[in-house]
Amino acid sequence: AEATEARDAAEAERKAAIKVADAARHDMFEERRAKRLLQVDVEHVRGEIIERREQVAAMEARMQGYIDSVETAEVQVRQAIQWRQHETDRAEEYERDIQSLVVSFNHMQEEIALNEELKASVAVLSGALSGKREKKRFWKGKTTELRRQLSGIQREAEIWTQERDNE
Repeated sequence: AEATEARDAAEAERKAAIKVADAARHDMFEERRAKRLLQVDVEHVRGEIIERREQVAAMEARMQGYIDSVETAEVQVRQAIQWRQHETDRAEEYERDIQSLVVSFNHMQEEIALNEELKASVAVLSGALSGKREKKRFWKGKTTELRRQLSGIQREAEIWTQERDNE
């Protein structure tokens, strides 16, 4: 009976040792499996980190592009403002030129009227003198010449006025 008990005890110890060994193998297997899963998770996280870094770099590049576009637009707006100011200055200069031409034109009309009066006076005086027809042709030619000059000045004033209105 003692031998049976010793054998049963040895068998129970052997089964217990097998169970402990199986549990240890299972634990080692689970530990390796956990390590593999952890390694996969680590690699996955590393991949996500790399992907996020690439996304951040792409976003930074886009933002720099936006910044460059805004800076370019600012330069273009400043240039447009300067151009507009230049055009305004030119328009004001043209306006002063036109006003000056109008004053000159008015003076010329006054001079033409005075010349007409002088011509009439000269015609009266030259009527008494010989060669009345030659003097009349002379003054008529002068009057025609002055009218042509006046017409040219009027055309220039109209062109400048039209250019100013178009601007």
